[in-house]
Amino acid sequence: MNDISFSEMQEVQKELQAKYYKEWGGLSPEKAKNRMLYMMTEAVIVRR
Repeated sequence: MNDISFSEMQEVQKELQAKYYKEWGGLSPEKAKNRMLYMMTEAVIVRR
């Protein structure tokens, strides 16, 4: 598996936020800490 850069991870995060906006209700700082691990996992899965 290739390494993912920070900018690539941010781009995937933006795509996921748009895709799941209705489910997630946007991402506030309060929610961010609880969502970060999930987003990182999704980024790895999406890249495969």
